[in-house]
Order: sequence, then C-alpha cells, then structure tokens
Amino acid sequence: MKSSKESISLEDIQRFLQKEISFESDSLSIKQIHKGFSKDQKYIMDDRYLLRMFSSDEVVQRQQEADTVKQLAQYSDTIPKVIQFGLREECELGYMLLEYMSGTLYMKPSILYLH
Repeated sequence: MKSSKESISLEDIQRFLQKEISFESDSLSIKQIHKGFSKDQKYIMDDRYLLRMFSSDEVVQRQQEADTVKQLAQYSDTIPKVIQFGLREECELGYMLLEYMSGTLYMKPSILYLH
C-alpha cells in the first residue's frame, strides 16, 4: 500500500481487507466516500462496514476515539460498533473498521439575523 499522503486504490483496499481483516469475499463491494468533516480516507464495504484510514501520527488519539465509541455503543443502537482497530506501519496508516450506519449528512444551520 502507498504512503498516507497518497491516495489508495480500491484494489489496494481489497487486498488489505483480505489480508489484515479476514474479508474473504472476492465480490466485496467497496466504494470510497468523500463526505463528512474528517480528512480520513473512508470506504464503505457491502453497505455493512465503514473503513476509516488515517495518518499513523493520529493513532493514539484514534485509539482513544475507538475505545470511547466502543463504550458508547453499549448504550445505544445509533452508535456504530467498532469491529477492528489497527496500524499498518509499512504504509504509515492507522485504520478503524466500524459497522456502517447510513444516514444524512449533518449540515450546519444558517445563522439568521433578526433586527
């Protein structure tokens, strides 16, 4: 896989999933998404999983995030479950695999000025 500064191909993601996360299906549907506020590289697989990939410099903070999400998911079905968290040192990327939950993109409301 390529460095975290370069874009990763869908073929690289599929090889990564098969090797590291034990996804064995050759028919795995993978699509990259560009929505959201993070600069993570995000991929939806089979409309069931969300793979978030980020710089290895963020691993400590992201591990804390994963731990927090795991705890919160115990209390609500509206919080995605963390399936796996890891680090790919050779490509300087961390990753978090989550249950995918479709929804609508949050948009900041416009500010309305009243006189």
